[in-house]
Amino acid sequence: MIDIKDFDNHINQLSIADWNKLFSLKTEIAIAENYGTLCGGEQLDTGVFTFPYWEKSEIVEKAVHVILTLQLTPVFDWASWSEGKSILLNADLVYNTLDVISLCKLLTTIIRADRFNEGYLVSCFEKGIVLKIITALENNVKRNHRSE
Repeated sequence: MIDIKDFDNHINQLSIADWNKLFSLKTEIAIAENYGTLCGGEQLDTGVFTFPYWEKSEIVEKAVHVILTLQLTPVFDWASWSEGKSILLNADLVYNTLDVISLCKLLTTIIRADRFNEGYLVSCFEKGIVLKIITALENNVKRNHRSE
């Protein structure tokens, strides 16, 4: 995991081929019919109910794996990042207006928040938020690489 103060250097070292590992998932994310399934909640023979949990779909698992492998989730105080919360709650926001670091911070927030609010990651895929972030990252990264 890379601290936010070193994150700019990290993302500038990623090649287009590295980024394309994430960008190539856009179509699969867009056409997916299901991003996760709520499981559990069954009553056992003993009369006890199992705790419900979310089982993420293959494309969600694949996308998170690529995001984590590329280390696109900087370490920062995501829980106190009020701007990020506002962004994620604004359905009309144009993500292309955000810079690469802010977009990656949003990915961190979504992935980390899911650990405390299970199903949040799946809901962000269902609402198209993750796809919007990846698309904005692609536009931003390719624009920056062309200008170099």
